[in-house]
This record gives sequence, structure tokens and C-alpha cells, in this order.
Amino acid sequence: MFGDQSILEKASVFQRLGGFADIPLMEDLEFSRRLRRLGPVALLDPPLWSSPRRFRRLGVWWTTLLNIAFICLFYVGVDSHRLHRWYYRLSWRRSNRQNATPSAQPF
Repeated sequence: MFGDQSILEKASVFQRLGGFADIPLMEDLEFSRRLRRLGPVALLDPPLWSSPRRFRRLGVWWTTLLNIAFICLFYVGVDSHRLHRWYYRLSWRRSNRQNATPSAQPF
């Protein structure tokens, strides 16, 4: 589960699990991994909606491939600080190629 999928949990469970890890990227994925160890998770029906801005800005295919690649890299043990640098560097470059006006680099 990712943060943009709106992870909802009781405060007591969140605290019992130690909250989100202090890492710059994939903290939601890492938290959901610990949450699943407690038992099954439920999906809301109807689902919550999150903003499609990043998908629109970077493109659906690019965003999906980027997410899959970074999830795999996280699971094989690549440091989340390194993933953070790579992710925002790739996102920034891709976004600036598609936009007519350049913006400041986020790092």
C-alpha cells in the first residue's frame, strides 16, 4: 500500500508499530509491510481518490514503470536515501522535458 492510496489505521495500532519509518522514500510501503504482519488488511469500497497530477505530469506509463522499478529496488535492499535522489532526479528531468517553462530542481 502506498500513501496516495490513503492508508487508514487506528492511532493505537500506528503507535504500536512505531509509526512511519524515518526514511525519505517508501515509508508507506515499509509501514504497510509491518501492518500486514498483524493480520489481513481491508480495502475501502468505494475507494478513496488521490490526485492524478503526477501521472498527468510524467505520463501514466512512465510513472507506473518508475513506481514498479523503485518498489523492486526497495525490496532488494537499495537504500531509501539513494532511491529518493534517483526518483526525484528522474521525475524532475522527465517533467522538465515535457514542460515549456523550466522549474527549479527540487534538490
